[in-house]
Amino acid sequence: MRAMTAIVAAVGLCSYALPAAVRAPVSVTARSGPVMLRNPVVKPPFGSAAPAADTAGSPEKAHLLNDARRFDAPPGLARPFAFAGGEQDHLRALTCLAAAGLYEAGDDAAGERAVMQVVLNRVRHGVYPASVCGVVFQGSELSTGCQFTFTCDGAMTRRPAPEAWRRARVLAAAALSGAVDPAVGDATHYHADYVYPYWAPSLTKVAQVGAHVFYRFAGGHLVRPNAPEPVIERLGALMGSEQAEVETTAASLPTVTEPAFTAAHPSVMAGNPGGVQGDAILLAIDPATPPGRWAMDALSRCAGKANCRVVAWPSPAMLEANRLRSPFQRDLPVFVFIRDPASHRDLALWDCSAVTRPDMRQCLPPDRVAVQRLLHTPL
Repeated sequence: MRAMTAIVAAVGLCSYALPAAVRAPVSVTARSGPVMLRNPVVKPPFGSAAPAADTAGSPEKAHLLNDARRFDAPPGLARPFAFAGGEQDHLRALTCLAAAGLYEAGDDAAGERAVMQVVLNRVRHGVYPASVCGVVFQGSELSTGCQFTFTCDGAMTRRPAPEAWRRARVLAAAALSGAVDPAVGDATHYHADYVYPYWAPSLTKVAQVGAHVFYRFAGGHLVRPNAPEPVIERLGALMGSEQAEVETTAASLPTVTEPAFTAAHPSVMAGNPGGVQGDAILLAIDPATPPGRWAMDALSRCAGKANCRVVAWPSPAMLEANRLRSPFQRDLPVFVFIRDPASHRDLALWDCSAVTRPDMRQCLPPDRVAVQRLLHTPL
């Protein structure tokens, strides 16, 4: 995957709000278009991808400048992002977010999570577009105004490696479902440590992840629903295969055999309230979404965990009713995902009385006791 160049990293994420070193614009389009400066300035606008954004002149000097400046404050608390929108909007947001993480940070989970967190922070910030794709592709029609450099430097002509793209999508799905990256918190900007853009002194330095320094732009933080996602034609090739890949991933998970229903295991799920009970994550899923995406969401929630179990019901009311019950008193779930550390296997099963699956071996057993035994049995 492409390595970030100095200029790419320098201006990968910049703000439309101007730093003190640049005169304020006479007219600003806060939520949709680029900043319009009626009077020309010597430096490129804040958010430009022009080489003039870097003031260090060399990587060596940039390292010295970055090392000399201490952190101004720790990163603030990042709020979980709750995506609001239909299936098509979710697919567009997922694709844009995954593309931003992978093209900007490469196939590196920590870097991708940090980039994705910044994107979602901007979606909720009052001076940026209120959609994921709107944030990512803001200013991409300009050679010196794109906020994410990969959107205007030709990088998107290179298709990502399938496995790297799959990993990026899993991280993006988790972020859209509420996963946060506390390493960067409420950061809204970043640059590589081998450049020093002129706008850096005007922002609050809050964190460093690898070779990238993160900043916060004050003001405008809101709790607002995301807007409908715009159509990004250049992502068509990636989006076209997205749904097929979701179903392919779900279909590729192992199926269950009859002995797994009857074997016993002494472990039980704890009865404490909350989304995670014992080794199980209890969820409410939207029956209107494709069943294959339930498996993708489970994979994202279990990312990095050796032992993980997801149990889902088709409504928030059913989730609340079942979370306080003992395991063997719960209603039959509509979906179950199990990751077993002993066998190193993932298993996804659906309630086939509610959804259609291509293979009956992907169906949950119809008996509640058999389901509960399955939940507490090594695969």
